[in-house]
Amino acid sequence: MYKEIITKYQRGKDYTLWYYFRYFPSINRLKEKLNEKTQNNTELVNKIFENNWNLFNDLDVLDSKVQNLLFRNKNKNYIITNLLQKRFIKDDIINILEKYTEIGKSILTENFIERKIIQLKNKNKSKQYIRNKLIEQPEDKELVEKIITEIYWEKSDYEALLFEYNKLVHKNIEHRKIIQRLLSKWFKYEEIKKLH
Repeated sequence: MYKEIITKYQRGKDYTLWYYFRYFPSINRLKEKLNEKTQNNTELVNKIFENNWNLFNDLDVLDSKVQNLLFRNKNKNYIITNLLQKRFIKDDIINILEKYTEIGKSILTENFIERKIIQLKNKNKSKQYIRNKLIEQPEDKELVEKIITEIYWEKSDYEALLFEYNKLVHKNIEHRKIIQRLLSKWFKYEEIKKLH
């Protein structure tokens, strides 16, 4: 496979602009990519950036990416981690996130949480497992708890436990291991003991 090495200014500029307007990366990621393509020719990379700096706007790109992730119902931790991996600056990410979120209010929508709870409930997950999965910020707790109580009824957690227990018993797993696996799925020990 042929891997082009950029040595000329015009080719480097063309590649930089193509890459930027194709992927809208962070400036840091764009510099990494250009260094890779020029085999760390810092003089060429610096010249390209000096002459074209006015074309790049990291904050606008970041703003757009944050809005997109919020629209897709991603939580704060996911958004921050995802954008840090793309080499955006953490303080910029947090500042833009604060622009679109209210302090003390969950960024997850009620509709999304409801769908996710139903999906996990249908997979026989315990209430505690669902709580742990969905509550990643303190402000998410109230909304998640409200929807869990609307969707779950006391019997349904026991039914999920019974289903998981029977599945493990049919695999001929020893009793101690069954208890460990059920506990790892966040079922309550008192409920598990009642099955024996």
